[in-house]
Amino acid sequence: MIYTSTSQLSRSTKPIFFQFWANCILVKGYRRGIVFDIFRRQQIVVSKLFCEMIDKYGSTSINDIKEDASMEERRGYLKMLDFFVKNDFGVYTDNPSELPPLSMEYDSPYLATTVVVKSDSDNDYEALVEQMKEIGRELMLSVQINDEGHMTPEMMREIGELTIHSTIGCIHIYTHFSKEYKPKDFLFMMQNLRFRKIVFMGAAETKRVEPISESQGVVRYLKEEMDYEDCGNVGKRYFVIGQPFFIEGHSCNTCLNRKVSIDKEGNIGNCPLMPHTFGNIKTSSLREIVSRPDFQRLWHITKDEIVVCKDCEYRYICTDCRHYIKDKNNIYSQPSKCGYNPYIAKWSDEEGYVPVSSC
Repeated sequence: MIYTSTSQLSRSTKPIFFQFWANCILVKGYRRGIVFDIFRRQQIVVSKLFCEMIDKYGSTSINDIKEDASMEERRGYLKMLDFFVKNDFGVYTDNPSELPPLSMEYDSPYLATTVVVKSDSDNDYEALVEQMKEIGRELMLSVQINDEGHMTPEMMREIGELTIHSTIGCIHIYTHFSKEYKPKDFLFMMQNLRFRKIVFMGAAETKRVEPISESQGVVRYLKEEMDYEDCGNVGKRYFVIGQPFFIEGHSCNTCLNRKVSIDKEGNIGNCPLMPHTFGNIKTSSLREIVSRPDFQRLWHITKDEIVVCKDCEYRYICTDCRHYIKDKNNIYSQPSKCGYNPYIAKWSDEEGYVPVSSC
């Protein structure tokens, strides 16, 4: 039986246990822990003492803990359990086996969840079209085109025609601003709903184009220029609290797993910033290259293996660039753009922060 308040506990003659809901998962860091609700995208910070107490008493009945609740830390622990039950992060139960933990086994039907295509529509638009034909034959969840030219809606429409019957889930396009287009120029997005985002970089002002309907993807003009180096940043704004990402982070690298990069010459790599390539889309099968063990080598580096990250309570909701790392000779080195110190639980903009190297 499940009990959702402490007033109900006295009715049971059986031992009672506390259990987090399967979607509420405690992640322990060096200094503290966080309980993440990966369904409702919420989080509650807990002390290191609570993490130690739940390790010690997690399988002990509430009845036995109360019998010896003379210690202040045990009374505090019981208050925390009441707090979690009251806020629907967990329950009391006399049969914890009926509430099994959520499986952290990751799987995906896609050959690649993200394909980043670098192009220059001013010079090699035909090559880009050929690449899209090849990509359209494979199992791809998302395609992002980073265009260094000035891609027109007419060019985008042709890409839409090539991919309308493909397995591609969504298409994002980033290109340089040349002029403003009328909303009707983007009607092709209604014919192929895979277009979810089109961004013109380097515009005179930042603004959003009003969609023709709610089904149409987003069209934006941004004042910022395209910056390929603006990658690998670690911060709260980049965190993803959600079930798919959280589960993926337990067994895979959340930046490089099932990610494919294709440069302007058609060379295939893991990431647009990483120089090593494994073949060319013009002469090799994309499926064959992506299926190779050496191509997938970086997919399975997890935060539990990375220096410093393994001690961080945010590790399963954080992206992990393996290009920007502190020690280029150690693939398990800490991300160089991380401003968080898990040993003191402070960000670089907080008072009292010191870098990890000082701890």
